[in-house]
Amino acid sequence: MLDAISGPLRNSFFDHFIANAALAGMVTFSPPARSVTKATVVRATQNGGSYHLIVRDGAVNFCDQLDEYPIIEARLDPFIAAVKALDPTRLERDLRDIADLLESQVSTARSINAQLEGIIKENRQWDLGFYIANYGESAMLILSDAILEVWRRGGSDRIGVPCRLCVYSDGERGVSRPKPNGLLLSPSASETVVFVTKQTQNEMSMNGSKVGGELAGIYGDQAGEARIKFECISAGVRAKRKKKTPEVSFYNNSA
Repeated sequence: MLDAISGPLRNSFFDHFIANAALAGMVTFSPPARSVTKATVVRATQNGGSYHLIVRDGAVNFCDQLDEYPIIEARLDPFIAAVKALDPTRLERDLRDIADLLESQVSTARSINAQLEGIIKENRQWDLGFYIANYGESAMLILSDAILEVWRRGGSDRIGVPCRLCVYSDGERGVSRPKPNGLLLSPSASETVVFVTKQTQNEMSMNGSKVGGELAGIYGDQAGEARIKFECISAGVRAKRKKKTPEVSFYNNSA
């Protein structure tokens, strides 16, 4: 019985689900028929307060952050007592209730998955990053506004979407920070920048027509090319200079 109950508790998702269900009042536990101790469960201080179930090969840690949420501990007390007593009838009922609740939650999640994916896609933004270096003898200012240009490979029609300049925070890819005043590069300096679309996919338009769906379609078909058209100013030169990045494939090549 000890091995049977320790197995699910080793799964971090399972024990988090129990704790969250108890916190939300979605499952109710009852104490065992007899208050006996056949298994050792220790209330530990690790991980913000947690339980340790002692088994042959060590300890199974489950239900973290009890210090922050004492209501979880109070609602789990009957379940912990049943684990200590290794009460087969009570534990079987508790685990069946948890399994039924989990099945219901999974079914609900699957039913709204397509809807949520649609919302996420409609509200996503697109970006294109690249490495830039200043090999000149004077400082160079990369202006914030730019255009992400996307087109089907071999085609002539191009989608142009306004972008804003960002830089990666602390070198972490995927975490970008806007640079509304542009980016100043001193001579011999370099930076990895990313231009992020100002509008979400659902908002993108060009010449009065929505283009977000077409852009996403090109990406999904893995049949696109893209580049950034931006402007910069060099110290001592007032005129803006128009620049284009090299063309790159516009699709997810991380798979």
